[in-house]
Amino acid sequence: MFVSRWLTPSLKELTAMEYGIEWRRGFLPSTLTKLKIVTLEDSSSSLVREVVDTLRDLPLLEDLTLVNVFHLDHPDPSRPLPQIPLIVCMPHLHSLNLTGSELAVSHFLDHLAFPSSTRVSVQISNDSFSEPSILPVPPLISSLCAKLVTPIDPSDSEREVLQQLMFSSIHVTAVKKDLASRTGVPHLSLDFGATSDAYLIALLEAITIGFPLSGVSTLMITAPFTRRTDTAWKKLALALGNVDSVVFLSTDTNTILNILSPPSNAQFDTQLQSEASPKLPLPRLTSIRVDIIDFNSKLENPSVSFIRDLGSVLKMRQDVGGFRVRVDFRGCRNLPVEELPILLQWAEVSLDGRTQQRLTDKLQ
Repeated sequence: MFVSRWLTPSLKELTAMEYGIEWRRGFLPSTLTKLKIVTLEDSSSSLVREVVDTLRDLPLLEDLTLVNVFHLDHPDPSRPLPQIPLIVCMPHLHSLNLTGSELAVSHFLDHLAFPSSTRVSVQISNDSFSEPSILPVPPLISSLCAKLVTPIDPSDSEREVLQQLMFSSIHVTAVKKDLASRTGVPHLSLDFGATSDAYLIALLEAITIGFPLSGVSTLMITAPFTRRTDTAWKKLALALGNVDSVVFLSTDTNTILNILSPPSNAQFDTQLQSEASPKLPLPRLTSIRVDIIDFNSKLENPSVSFIRDLGSVLKMRQDVGGFRVRVDFRGCRNLPVEELPILLQWAEVSLDGRTQQRLTDKLQ
């Protein structure tokens, strides 16, 4: 049971991990500036409307974290969301962190107003997208992006906004400054864990369709497992027309090569192979960083093959108009340094901060 008797009228900060809280008006002191509540059992979570109503009494909140705290009256995505004609203004909110089901989080965000400077992190529960065919994944991602990229704003602030969306095993980070435009999102980070190929494909397609990609200039990908998702990756890479820098962190080498290489005829249908279709993924790319890969791992191709294949991909990119790039290897284990000259014809190469010239001297 939540120990409400410990709450004092002048309390500033409260962190609680509980099996269930009865949210109600007047339950929490209005002096709170930092609130973190973690519900340890999903069955003990409260209705969205109850949590929203309680937050009306906390106008001074600067930091709000709610983990598995709320659920909807009904979990069926085919039914319309319950309507709550209530907007809770949080003019002092600096940080908002939410974890829960995708529908509950989306509905909860409908009823919050916070400054454009608020740092927002959303994590969708791991089982929320268990069957991509059941839930409307692209509309949901588009809806969440719209709410977080352009939040209901009770202030006139136009300071930098940091938004972070986590869709199960996908971790999307977006930084934007221009609240008037959905295209001002220069940094995108995707972190993929262990999940089914079908699920991953659905999420990749949802990001490609629903996320504002045209302004992305830097891309970070963490995808350690080999997948049968080449076409979905390629479509995303082709949609990222302004990326000039990409970081592959602990990423499977097959995935790296697939993202960088021009599409083959077998990957797309006739419609996608029209004259208007982009011919090169990440066409403005000038910087590639490969971080923390063990080239002797059983999940990787033989290291020499990867270096040679990467050289071939870089050559193909330049043959179709791609730029000469810089390739930086950092923290990679068992990297065959003696094979790196293969890349020097097509790229400036560095190893753990050593420039091309120093690297060349070492190899001679």
